[in-house]
Amino acid sequence: MDVESFRRAAHAAVDEICDHYLSMRDKPVTAQVKPGFLTDALPDTAPSSGQDWSSINEDFHSLVMPGMTQWQHPKFMAYYPANVSFEGILGDMWAAALTNPGFNWICSPSVTELELKMVDWMAEAFHLDPAFKQRGGPQSKGGGLIFGSASEATLTVAIAARDRALRHLTAVSGQIEPSREWAAEATGKLVMYGSTETHSVGSKAAQILGLRFRALPVTLQNRLALRGDTLAAALKDDVRAGLVPFMVCATIGTTSSSAVDALDEIASAAMMPAKVAGANVGIHDLLDGSTNGVKGDGTDEGARRESLPPIWLHVDAAYAGPALCLPEIQTKYQKELSALNAKFDSISLNMHKWGLVNFDCSPLWVKDRAQLAASLTVTPEYLKTTAAANDPSVLDLRNYQISLGRRFRSLKVWFVLRSHGIEGLRQHLRDDIVLAERFKRLIEDEGDPWQLVEFNFALLVVRLKPASSDADADSRTRALWAALEKHNHELLLTQTSIPGAGFCIRIALGCPRTQERDVDDAFAVLKLAATEAKLA
Repeated sequence: MDVESFRRAAHAAVDEICDHYLSMRDKPVTAQVKPGFLTDALPDTAPSSGQDWSSINEDFHSLVMPGMTQWQHPKFMAYYPANVSFEGILGDMWAAALTNPGFNWICSPSVTELELKMVDWMAEAFHLDPAFKQRGGPQSKGGGLIFGSASEATLTVAIAARDRALRHLTAVSGQIEPSREWAAEATGKLVMYGSTETHSVGSKAAQILGLRFRALPVTLQNRLALRGDTLAAALKDDVRAGLVPFMVCATIGTTSSSAVDALDEIASAAMMPAKVAGANVGIHDLLDGSTNGVKGDGTDEGARRESLPPIWLHVDAAYAGPALCLPEIQTKYQKELSALNAKFDSISLNMHKWGLVNFDCSPLWVKDRAQLAASLTVTPEYLKTTAAANDPSVLDLRNYQISLGRRFRSLKVWFVLRSHGIEGLRQHLRDDIVLAERFKRLIEDEGDPWQLVEFNFALLVVRLKPASSDADADSRTRALWAALEKHNHELLLTQTSIPGAGFCIRIALGCPRTQERDVDDAFAVLKLAATEAKLA
């Protein structure tokens, strides 16, 4: 394809994309295909000779498009939203055209510098403390970068948290070059904490790194938030058992119910003494429970606690993070967000969920970027640059992530934020919250058999009321879910299980194209499914 052929094909593609969005309401929400539909339709090997673009484009529309679930459909209310904006699409077009791995500043200075500026823009918009910003002040050590997902971001900070803990334990042990056996033993004692509602990003990071993950219980009475007393009890038990707490993964907007963990209580519970001065406790003594007679506060437990590393506090705000730009959310969660800014080490969120930036775009902020670099910097001769060597202000972003290459994600962020502005983003979020409140009123006004289990941000969790017992509520809601699956061409929701409530159905607003009529239609589908299943 030469330049002129590309020009014609690209113009046609833009027209087709526009028509796709204009006709979105007429499409089924979910792909009406069976497993293997595309596998069977495509040849087993690539063509030996090139094919005409018109033929390729025709096959794309006839073979691929029928198997696409329409995440941008106004009645896609499953999972969490995956926002897209035309400005973001243009940003990805240019990023693809420029295709720049961006691992060093010199690879393309604009890629690095625009990203650093955009994470500062977003930090300001989301009311993060200046300590999280690249240019937060003359003594700023913080900053951030944009990952592909919250999973990547959480794994990255887990690596940094693990290594910080091991460096601390090494210092306590008095060793200069610990053996592999020692390091393996110490690593095996490290524990990461979350709740039973924490997204799999936490447990997966621990699994990848060979670390322990402890999912702590939450209750419906506490709105499914992880509380400080629960964490404190777990920390105490694990320290007594010879384990080493090193990280907590808290959440703003859990996946099942959009719960917000009690960050202020978590920060207080995690502030365990971490001083090593005057506590001559070796790592083997620490791990096997002995304290060599050293009593930091007059007890064996006190000496062990004084020998423990500081706990890395991370917040996963993948879904609800963009809502931090709303003053009303800042007011509602003032205690939690004050603790985030004062006590937490890192936070990540997904602009590609509710932030109008198309997938993928997951910014991470840390208060001490040197912790990332200490774990992730590897500089062979072929990656050394004069710019980085001669100017300490030059950051090579490869040193703050697992992979070497990286996408030019900040370009679409810049396009979106300039086009919509922070007020435009706020209006988008408020519109979704208003629609969710409308859905809530429909449920409450209808009354039996509907029960609203949770409502936060733009997510509702519902079930059917029991006819006679709680067990009956579960079976009735499952029967409703089975009936709803027959309607997934016109409405897509997702299921979950809530502690204290059982099987529930999630309704997640957030698509920019969703309107009041779509909310009304969605509730009508719910009621129809209940009637068809003889539940109402």
